[in-house]
Amino acid sequence: MKERRGLSRELKRAGSILFLLCFILAGSLFFTKDVDAATFSDTQKEYINVLSKFMIEGTVSGNLDVYRTVSQGKSGKKCMEAAAISNRAALMAEGIDFLDSNWSQYYAVETRDGATTFNSTKLISRSKFRRRYKKIIRGLDEALSTVDSSMSQADKAMAVYIYFAENTTYKESKDAHTGYDVLVSHVGVCDGLANAYALAMNTLGIPCAVISNYSKNHSWNIVKLNGIWYFVDLTNGVGVGKHEGMVVTYDSFLVGKNTFLKTHPGYKKQDLYGQGNSNNLKMRKIKLASSDYIKNSKEMKQALENKTCTFYHKGYWYWISQDNYLKKSNLRGNKAVVFYAPRSGNYIGWIRQYNNRIILSLNSGIYRMSFLNKYPVLLKKVDNRDKNAETKGALWSLIYIGRFIVNKNGWLSYYTTDFHGVRRGNVKIFLGRAQQSGQLTKSGRKIIQLQAGQIKQLATIHMHDRGLRTAGWTSADPSIVSIDNNGYMKAKRSGKTYISTRINGRKRAFRVKVSGYTITYKNVGINSSKNRERLSGKRAVTLRSPRKKGYTFVGWYDSSGKNVTVIPKGNTKNLILHAKWDKTSSKDSVKAK
Repeated sequence: MKERRGLSRELKRAGSILFLLCFILAGSLFFTKDVDAATFSDTQKEYINVLSKFMIEGTVSGNLDVYRTVSQGKSGKKCMEAAAISNRAALMAEGIDFLDSNWSQYYAVETRDGATTFNSTKLISRSKFRRRYKKIIRGLDEALSTVDSSMSQADKAMAVYIYFAENTTYKESKDAHTGYDVLVSHVGVCDGLANAYALAMNTLGIPCAVISNYSKNHSWNIVKLNGIWYFVDLTNGVGVGKHEGMVVTYDSFLVGKNTFLKTHPGYKKQDLYGQGNSNNLKMRKIKLASSDYIKNSKEMKQALENKTCTFYHKGYWYWISQDNYLKKSNLRGNKAVVFYAPRSGNYIGWIRQYNNRIILSLNSGIYRMSFLNKYPVLLKKVDNRDKNAETKGALWSLIYIGRFIVNKNGWLSYYTTDFHGVRRGNVKIFLGRAQQSGQLTKSGRKIIQLQAGQIKQLATIHMHDRGLRTAGWTSADPSIVSIDNNGYMKAKRSGKTYISTRINGRKRAFRVKVSGYTITYKNVGINSSKNRERLSGKRAVTLRSPRKKGYTFVGWYDSSGKNVTVIPKGNTKNLILHAKWDKTSSKDSVKAK
């Protein structure tokens, strides 16, 4: 196992002590369960959406008078944490580390002098925040490009694990700990890897937390599958080998307590629980896996320990067995079958999928093979440029192609092995531009459900080209949903429409359904004229009376001058309501006293 590498000393000295004190003395600040929409009322959900919007937009101060009740006490703390956990990308863009920097010090909702206000500490300029946020989304987009719609949650966890392990260099950097540099610059350390992985998993709807053990100077993840939390340590998986390409290891992927302790020498059982975690889970009360997701008895597990290359295709993972067959099975190693058996004397060195074809090395050649006919077609064979000039004799002239890598531009680089050792090949092979597909990071749903007033971002995946990633978006009816070139949708009113984009010249369209309505409150004294509330329309709403020093509230009136006190159930029309006031006389003030 690689040397334990992790959190900076500066963060350790003050950060660990401060965090532990906050954790113990202010435990009520956070809730301890997973963010589950079913635990929130409709009003709390609306409040969380508003907080999320503030975080995504980098809002410094915003009015929340209409959510005064739910923003207070345990309800407010619970909603704030739900919004923070759901918007890790925004926190990452601000430069906030979920662990070493207590995010609650940067976001707060306070009620003073009758006004309820959202406030955030501006660590960087807002233009820099927006630039960082866009870069994070692009990096996340690329990481999620490895995910296929047919994958199970465990498959998705594996695909994203491989992506980060293959594409990240373990290295200290200016922003190595928050996960920003892992997504943007492909460098980072243990907590940066864990933060980036947690962001990707939670974006996919898979519960994932970052665990930090300050005494061990290390951070890792736990991932929840079917009610059980498994350990994932990307630091152990990051590719190594200067001469052999990026070699991924899986000995700390979706493992149980026993395996985690084996792969982390010097750790004891109490170290598993860490001394802090991003979701403030009660580690001793949640169900931690005892055994690994992929059982040790399975042939796939043994094969991955020997040859660490694997890929996913239409429900199966493909891997090289110890008896030199290309086999496929599900992630747990069940239903393993032989997919391709090479001729006698041919040795499979490495495999990879590219443009819906299998690329594999057989002895001294690189071949391409279809999933249908399973007949290898030679692409490149080693020549004299790859052989050692001092080699003499038939035995010493034996040379094999082992590992190879394919970059995002379609160029394959390979490594040769002979009795003199491992060397990088002298020639690159162009496999063609990567084919693109056009799914959505919003879980690929055919119908996108939004609530009036809601803002959400769509981003295409499988988009390695910058130009393709920023393909234009179009709304069939902007009065229902508008969308900008960055994929930000704004739901305006109840109704149905289509959002479309072009990917590789092919038009893709997605249905969008907007429900509910918005109320914009104006002339409400302490409230901003932009104060807006989103409502579902599932229940009747009795309007509350605002307060204004020196005035008596008369009532709410719509644009036609009609007094409004209750909005009926089933309303779908957006409303602009104006507050009417009567100035309080000095005599009334004296009587009031």
